[in-house]
Amino acid sequence: MFMDTNNTSNIKKNILLVEDEAILALSKSMDLRKYGYKCHHSLSGEKAIEIINQKKEPVDLILMDIDLGSGLDGIQTAREILTNYDVPILFHSSHEEQGIVAKTEEVTSYGYVVKSSSITVLDASIKMAFKLYDNVCKRRLAVEETIKINKLLRTTIDGISEPIMQIGTDYKILMNNKAVKDKYNFDKNIEPAYCYQVSHNQNKPCSGTEHPCPLNCVKETLKPCSNLHKHIQKDGSIRLVELRAEPLLDINGKLTGIIETAHDITEQKITEDLVINNNKKLTSILAAAPTGIGLVTNRKITEVNQKICDISGYSKEELIGKSSRFLYPTEEEYTYVGKEKYDQIKKNGTGTVETSWKRKDGIIVDILLSSSPLDQNNLSKGVTFTVLDISEQKQTQNKLIKNKTILSKSQRIAHIGSWSLDLKTKQLSWSNEAYKIFGIENTGKNMTYKMFLHCVHPDDREMVNRTYTTAMENNEPYELIHRILRPDGKIRTVYEKSQDVTDEFGKTTFSIGIVHDITVQDNLIKILQEN
Repeated sequence: MFMDTNNTSNIKKNILLVEDEAILALSKSMDLRKYGYKCHHSLSGEKAIEIINQKKEPVDLILMDIDLGSGLDGIQTAREILTNYDVPILFHSSHEEQGIVAKTEEVTSYGYVVKSSSITVLDASIKMAFKLYDNVCKRRLAVEETIKINKLLRTTIDGISEPIMQIGTDYKILMNNKAVKDKYNFDKNIEPAYCYQVSHNQNKPCSGTEHPCPLNCVKETLKPCSNLHKHIQKDGSIRLVELRAEPLLDINGKLTGIIETAHDITEQKITEDLVINNNKKLTSILAAAPTGIGLVTNRKITEVNQKICDISGYSKEELIGKSSRFLYPTEEEYTYVGKEKYDQIKKNGTGTVETSWKRKDGIIVDILLSSSPLDQNNLSKGVTFTVLDISEQKQTQNKLIKNKTILSKSQRIAHIGSWSLDLKTKQLSWSNEAYKIFGIENTGKNMTYKMFLHCVHPDDREMVNRTYTTAMENNEPYELIHRILRPDGKIRTVYEKSQDVTDEFGKTTFSIGIVHDITVQDNLIKILQEN
């Protein structure tokens, strides 16, 4: 019924003329039509309201007389219409009294034309009213769009989980999102609220190196700045946050305030500190470990600890980047270790082999080499290895077998237990270190082979018994790695090596050996894999 407020320039306008004098109304309608307007006529205010309510005719502007007979006057009619409809009303009356004109201005402001004015003046007034109405509609649309954008902005800002505040140059909070109310002790009923009250529960701005004020930083530079603060939460807890302050400048470049966001990095900081501490621990372990630890890729050395340098006699710089071949006395030994170790890795996930290295000074050292890949399905990612210098253990084993001084010699082996089995009585004797490794109290009671098997991890028990039995049947020594299950429930990994002792007739009467707890090596390999 009413005109399109988005385009009013080239449309033939529909005017509702409210005039109680029929002849005058007819004459005025004819004049308006000559000027290109479509004109409808109403003789009373009531009739005009009916036309508007029932939408009988399209109406773009109402030309309203004031005196309309015995019913509603023009001012009353205009007020009634404007209650429900937005349409420009131009008053057209014979009254020239200031009081009458003032009353019309209380109702609408699209103009007042005296009836004695020419049609040219009336046409100009109508056009001016349309222009005014166009501007009003445009402003209204702009306001509505602004409100819509503001609502969208508010919804978006409130949807952000991190606190956001607009802070004036006097530290007053001018705007905040929902997260500020959720996380901080923020009372919207207390006006004004200051940023330092909300986040720090204090009565003065932040300062110093621990809590540098981001607003002051922006004041000095007029540029964004960030720093770390400890903010007090609503529940009293303290969280470490990264504050980011963006300057707000007016058209003259003057600072009016900042937009401050608070990103909680408490968990991130804890994780970073944990990583740093773990790296320090790992570095300390690698440095203090009595076992050589390193990493190879395609058998090329990429990392070693100091112990490997001590064992090999080479510096770290001399080892890294080199093929491990140059450490072995012969090509055959290098090839054997590679095949044996990687066959074990393929089958069991880890590989352990006893071999020899040639030190930089030419001395041959016996070592126990254990390896485990970072990714068993892709060995090119790297293989961690541990090196234990067992030269002394080898020498000690030979002396034990030669001199038959089982207990005294075994005590000289660091962290290696010894044992002897009387094949005639089936009595098993352990050194103190062996008891410690197996986690059993040395009560002085003799052990038996059956009791020993009971200490072996159930999954390894059959393999251990088979290896031992075969060795006894063939009069051959044996060596193997297996797990034990201690009484306290802990699982340890041990390396065992045996040797037979014969009497003067060549008959085997004793079986002696060592048991070495290599759990530390396994754990170190796992730590390297995890990191």
